[in-house]
Amino acid sequence: MNALKVYLEKLKIGLVDVGARGGLEPRWHAIDSNIKVIMFEPDERSRLEIESFDYIDEIVPMGLGLAEGTVTLKLCRDPGVSSLLYPRQEFLSKFQNSKRFEVTSSDPIKITTLDKCLEGRESEIDFVKVDTQGTELDILKGGLSIINSSIIGLEIEIEFTQLYKDQPLFGDVCAYLERNDYEFFDFVNLCRWERNNFTLFGQVVFGDGLFLRTPEIFANLLDSLPDEQARSKARKYIAVVALYGHIDLLPVCIEKFEKFLNEADKKATCKLHKSLLKRRYISNFIIRFANRVLRSLGIQVIGLQKPK
Repeated sequence: MNALKVYLEKLKIGLVDVGARGGLEPRWHAIDSNIKVIMFEPDERSRLEIESFDYIDEIVPMGLGLAEGTVTLKLCRDPGVSSLLYPRQEFLSKFQNSKRFEVTSSDPIKITTLDKCLEGRESEIDFVKVDTQGTELDILKGGLSIINSSIIGLEIEIEFTQLYKDQPLFGDVCAYLERNDYEFFDFVNLCRWERNNFTLFGQVVFGDGLFLRTPEIFANLLDSLPDEQARSKARKYIAVVALYGHIDLLPVCIEKFEKFLNEADKKATCKLHKSLLKRRYISNFIIRFANRVLRSLGIQVIGLQKPK
């Protein structure tokens, strides 16, 4: 996304990725030279996969949770579904390839909190992504200082039914973040499982949710920051919402962040908005055309799919 890289210039967005197996979500690769990435990954098998990625600034080999202590990491046949919680086999066994959730061994690990790990570095963090197989809410609760700092938003894996025993669900995560002034904006991914396949169809099981502070709330937060930091944060906010496709917020940002942006910033934001609108127009045309073709075949595209 060249327009966004041009807009950011030399700015770097501080991204915390908790549960980093596989590396960055694809959208962030578009601006990988404009991000500073801290990754948390306690599973050595998954950590070895990401150590060679040159865009990572720091890998923390720690598990995170609600409080400091020692817990047991359940290592599943597929490293990507290992968790601090036990898989709920009575549900998983209804679907194909449930053996990947089989616990093959366990590993006692020390965990800490997000706040403890990033103490004193709150101003460096702009966005947080959490994907930890059912313990996301505990990590958010253990990161309250980070949540209440000047971050823009979060991408959180959420479940609609329990894949792991006693795990919180989408509504629990929404309620907690809403109490801390974040609004649910979008499903970034939705995963539907059929009994004999993983396709775009079937039962909605899990997804990734985007939670943001609104421009109005973020503008109030910017008031408490020094001028240059407020300007930098305002521009990063604009970049993040554009990266996630919520370009309708860009004109709102120009209005609400008016006293934090200089004239060059406002012109650059208008230019970015026009560029992204043009790109969206082309994308919408292609999607409408594809849908017409698919509709004639009795096919409807009903969501995004993330493998798991």
